[in-house]
Amino acid sequence: MQSQQTKWVEAINQAYAVLAPLTKQQNLSDRLIMRATLSLAVQTIRMDEFPMVYELKAYPIEVLHHVDTIEQRLPYPLSIAERQWISEELRSFQQGQQETGEELVIRLRVKRLIEQVSLLYGEAFVEDRALEQGLVSHIMSYTKQNIVNPSYVIKQIEREYPRLFDAVKQAAESVFNDQAFADYDLAFWVMHFGAVLSKPLPKTPYRVLVVCSAGLGSSKLLMNRLRQEFTELDQVESSSLFGISRLQLTNYDFVLSTVPLPDISQPHLLVNPILPKEEVDRIRKLLVSLPKSFQSPVRKEASGWLDLTQLEELVKAARQLTDSFSIETISSETDGLEEILLEISNGLVNKHVTSSAVQLSAQLLRRHEMSGLGIPGTRLALFHGRDDSIQRGGFFIYELAQPIELLGMDQVIQPVERILVLAAPEKASDQLLHLLSSISGAIIENDEQTHQFEYGDAKQLDRILNRTFRKVIERELNVEEKVNDFS
Repeated sequence: MQSQQTKWVEAINQAYAVLAPLTKQQNLSDRLIMRATLSLAVQTIRMDEFPMVYELKAYPIEVLHHVDTIEQRLPYPLSIAERQWISEELRSFQQGQQETGEELVIRLRVKRLIEQVSLLYGEAFVEDRALEQGLVSHIMSYTKQNIVNPSYVIKQIEREYPRLFDAVKQAAESVFNDQAFADYDLAFWVMHFGAVLSKPLPKTPYRVLVVCSAGLGSSKLLMNRLRQEFTELDQVESSSLFGISRLQLTNYDFVLSTVPLPDISQPHLLVNPILPKEEVDRIRKLLVSLPKSFQSPVRKEASGWLDLTQLEELVKAARQLTDSFSIETISSETDGLEEILLEISNGLVNKHVTSSAVQLSAQLLRRHEMSGLGIPGTRLALFHGRDDSIQRGGFFIYELAQPIELLGMDQVIQPVERILVLAAPEKASDQLLHLLSSISGAIIENDEQTHQFEYGDAKQLDRILNRTFRKVIERELNVEEKVNDFS
């Protein structure tokens, strides 16, 4: 095993040494440099066992010049097939770099758009990085969407954000004066801005474990910075890298470490102990992605007295969630997240779950913009909204007609085919929040259950909900404690 690891390390070091001149000649992104280095290292190890087969293809002259430069620095000659393989890789790298350049142009325009909308509308949108990223992603993936009734969409959004719609339209005509965007396209831009105007997300107490190599200096620095930046952190503890094996990591909502960690199941990030602004943003995204939005306040110690009113509320809320639960298919064949969320929200208006499809879809969109919601390793995304437009709580599943690429909770793009929606009123009861929180926990409780949420039908998931709610109610009853009282 050690010799194999050494072989890989040597191949990667050699590949980077070979590619170093190219990285200086061109302004390549770190992502492309890493990809090219790993690609060349893989080729080095593969050459001995799996020789390439040559196919007649043509490549741009600059690509062939780069291949010559690489070959001159390699300690071994390249066959024609190997030269072709490198040419293919370099061409794809160039295409990726061109896409990055296009994104930069769009990002600069989006910044100007946000500045102008801020001036026209009188609201400071300019510091909102989630808004900027959401608009860039939306415009980058823009296609002529197949909207069933675009005029209906425009009227919906224009009715709820009339001044904002006018401000976005005026700013778009100025900033994107060489491109034509229809009003229904701009309507979805308005939804992104409208999401910023939603109420700030309520702060929830979190428990975090800070890990460093020795558990001393850097962890203390990081803990102080965390307390400055995140007042919602209720419990911040530290540990050395070698001490975490003795801890129950499930007692913590997430782990921050200044050193690489072994494979752990809890959400975790590797961070700089000084915690610069970009690190703060990464942690903020992680906080938003944690399924604690519906967690009720810390429960008091059981007094031995059974509160029948609370029990009745709990059973009533469980019955309401079970009766309203459904699995539906999103019929529109669109890859636009904004349209999918609006269609979902319109359906929830018809179910009397929310009074405003636009406000709810903007709230759900905001969640996605602030952090990825795809559940890693699955085809699921968990959207959760708590808003004053929501009239009653509910849990709903939507099967998409075609997969959509969404950002996951691990900040990696993944295909999503099922969207799970948890919804609660702004002033929801503790009992309802407790049950909704139990659903989010049940989704990832074990592999078999996760598979049911991915592929199961309504009857199978009804059984899971019943089991989940039963556990919550039994804990409320303190069944074991009651039995012991009579033993």
